[in-house]
Amino acid sequence: MTIGILIALLGCNQDSWADVAASDWVVSDYDRIRLISSGTNAGNQAALGIQIKLQPGWKTYWRAPGESGIPPRFDWTKSQNLESIEVLWPAPQRYASYGLETIGYKAEVVFPLVAKTRVADQDLAIDVEIDYAVCKDICIPLQARLSLNLPQDTATDTRYAETLRRYGERVPRAGGTNSASGTPTLVNFVPIESDGQVYVHATIGGITNPSEIDLFVEAGDDFGFGPPELVGRAPGDVVELRVPVHKYRKRANLRAQPLRLTLVEGPYSFEWQSPVAVD
Repeated sequence: MTIGILIALLGCNQDSWADVAASDWVVSDYDRIRLISSGTNAGNQAALGIQIKLQPGWKTYWRAPGESGIPPRFDWTKSQNLESIEVLWPAPQRYASYGLETIGYKAEVVFPLVAKTRVADQDLAIDVEIDYAVCKDICIPLQARLSLNLPQDTATDTRYAETLRRYGERVPRAGGTNSASGTPTLVNFVPIESDGQVYVHATIGGITNPSEIDLFVEAGDDFGFGPPELVGRAPGDVVELRVPVHKYRKRANLRAQPLRLTLVEGPYSFEWQSPVAVD
């Protein structure tokens, strides 16, 4: 639903205000970061993005960054006329370095934002403080403060609209729960134990390119998850994946956690929220 709102906002086209549709870059030795926008008050919502361009070899992190990463944190409290804002996350990639798995982005990433104004006929002033990290051979924590004023009654197609649209298309769509959905289908997702190691076992239908898939699992701060292993295939493009679980707190109970699965299959990605773990 949110991705649909973003695409609708990006489809608006009036006089360009591209000269004020981006903040200044905040530049470090490792990256540069800014806010970009395609317009505001298409209704009472605005489509924006946080754009990060990285120096060669450097990466930044997804919301679940893996074994050694640091996820971005956003503080919007200094914004004006902002009712709510949602950060959308393009599908990430998995990286291995020094025996550790991390999850994130290289070269460039844009985090699309969908902002809702408190009062529809007033300007929107975005003011965000961001704590994030970049990593190559070492990891560097960074901070940036970005601000952008968006005039009311402006619905445009700026020079940044195509970039926002492109990264919006990389945000995972909702995965299916039955074969009629036309998307990959989560058949089941259960925790298992083998030789003292806990895994989660996922059966997913509608997979056309098993060699191109990755599965990212999230279950709060008490658990981490390794890369998936393809352990079986069945008719109907069904694959069986086994994902190792790393428990960070002894008494943590995986079955009690809300779960989030992100499947990446080549250029396509899909997501399931809180799948039920059943035997």
